[in-house]
Amino acid sequence: MKIAILAALDTPVSADSLGGTEIWTHEFAEELISKGCDVTLSASEGSSFSGKLFESAKRSDVELPGQLLKVSREKIVEFSIRQIEEVIKIQDQFDLIHISNCNFDFYLPFIEKFHKPVVITVHSYNFSGEKAGELFLKYPDVFYVFNANSFKKTWPEPRHYCVIYTGINLANFEFNHSPDDYIFWMGRIHKDKGIEDAIKFAKKTGEKLIIAGPIRDQEYFDLEVGPYLSNNIEYVGGLDHEKKVQYYKQAKAFLMTTKRDESFGLVAAESLACGTPVIAYDRGALSEVVSDNETGFIVEPDDIEQLVEKSKLIDSVDRAACRQRVEKNFNISVMTDKYLDLYQKLIEEGYEAKN
Repeated sequence: MKIAILAALDTPVSADSLGGTEIWTHEFAEELISKGCDVTLSASEGSSFSGKLFESAKRSDVELPGQLLKVSREKIVEFSIRQIEEVIKIQDQFDLIHISNCNFDFYLPFIEKFHKPVVITVHSYNFSGEKAGELFLKYPDVFYVFNANSFKKTWPEPRHYCVIYTGINLANFEFNHSPDDYIFWMGRIHKDKGIEDAIKFAKKTGEKLIIAGPIRDQEYFDLEVGPYLSNNIEYVGGLDHEKKVQYYKQAKAFLMTTKRDESFGLVAAESLACGTPVIAYDRGALSEVVSDNETGFIVEPDDIEQLVEKSKLIDSVDRAACRQRVEKNFNISVMTDKYLDLYQKLIEEGYEAKN
């Protein structure tokens, strides 16, 4: 089976990507290859992939002048359009086109130019439900895949869709039965992720808190994080894959204090894979990823006192059960098999059969 995957162009796709969508895209593409598929990945400069890789944009093409790591939305749109137009020209080389990009609306006006099946994985809440409904009505000839049931329920239903849970490569996440004495928090340093609540938790409990992740809002970091750093609250920056696994597996608990609904919660699944329980606000799909009272605790959003109370019970969680939950429900091999079944169905039916 020959598959073209179109990735986002604002961040490189690799095992060490700082974004969950980019990590998912990389691991999924590699798993497809391991299962015998011929995969072509269209991504940005700096991406790495064992199959056929086309760099569809250089960093200098999309970055704002003089602003490291910040990109121009206008340039992202421009180069995303170039990206899909190039794939349209060579579409007969593929059996199916898969779009793995949170901003899939960039591509939808060009979908009618494909005579091959098109699948879009819907990774996050980048649109309002109202806008999503408009897009689904205007561009019905696409098969949408949601990565959790709670996410799917928040938007109008597309004409063609299914739910396939996000999977991770368990071989890349080492299980650890005997953790150190600290709490781990990792995510984008941005107000959406609620790091200020994790810091309040650490100050109330006296627990050692290690914070990791790329700074996406410097002003927010300077106001809500920087002033509180100490021997007990430590910021370790953005982490490559090897380093983040070390922090995951040695933590006694992982904290998710997100201020917005999570479409899945990749970091929660990664933490569980290392045997580390998760304490998370009940937002989005986190209650689907974390089994309350079994692999961690789901608490009322923004309730720091409840975070504190549940943290006292963390030693009661069986770390082996955390790993087993991921093995059973969020295994990349199982996820990829479900995608391959979907691919085969769409290819056999033919693109016109979906209209």
